[in-house]
Amino acid sequence: MSEESRNFSAGAQALVNDAQRLGLTWDLRPATVGSTDPLQVTVDADTIPINATSMVGVLTAGRRVYVLLIPPSGVFIVGFNDPAFTSPLGITTNLNQAGTAGNTTSATFVDVPGSPTLSITKKYPASLTHIKATLSIGAFSSAVNTGVAFALLISSVDRQILGSLLINTANAHTYFSGTILLTGLPVGVVTAVIRWRRVSGAGLVQIDGNDWTSLTFDEVWAV
Repeated sequence: MSEESRNFSAGAQALVNDAQRLGLTWDLRPATVGSTDPLQVTVDADTIPINATSMVGVLTAGRRVYVLLIPPSGVFIVGFNDPAFTSPLGITTNLNQAGTAGNTTSATFVDVPGSPTLSITKKYPASLTHIKATLSIGAFSSAVNTGVAFALLISSVDRQILGSLLINTANAHTYFSGTILLTGLPVGVVTAVIRWRRVSGAGLVQIDGNDWTSLTFDEVWAV
């Protein structure tokens, strides 16, 4: 058991001991987190949300928890009844598709051809988690020594440049792969568009159906 888990357990046991010492009644019940600000839960077999105090750190709406009911002191969340810290933080999302024919000579970022958009629903605030983005994409050029860079457009800003690829053989399909952490993103839906631009050389940078695009998002702890 981790030090954090031991501290949570000790806190829950202290609440129980105090309730017994003071002659208060208490009950341990499963519940569902309904909202986080204010923090409210709905106890199983009940329909009315009630305010609660978390003894287990940050929670998200929909999380299944155990609550300790100590009237009139309050409602305390003392544990989880799902594998909160062993399961993935969020659902991995993936864009996996053949390339759509298109080209660019743009010196500024523009959308790659086709449908290069991927979304993920982020469960935790920016202080706790990041989104790990992994991109693999193929391209080719009409001329040697042509450089192309790739980025993700998020909230109208080309804020995350994944890197660049030098294509040094004309008309040869070449693959780029890169991974970055998308930081500073709030809770909610995060949508990104794959972008590209020519960064060097004189070739026409191209994608067609012989290329492949894969973009994967995972929510990961920030610490």
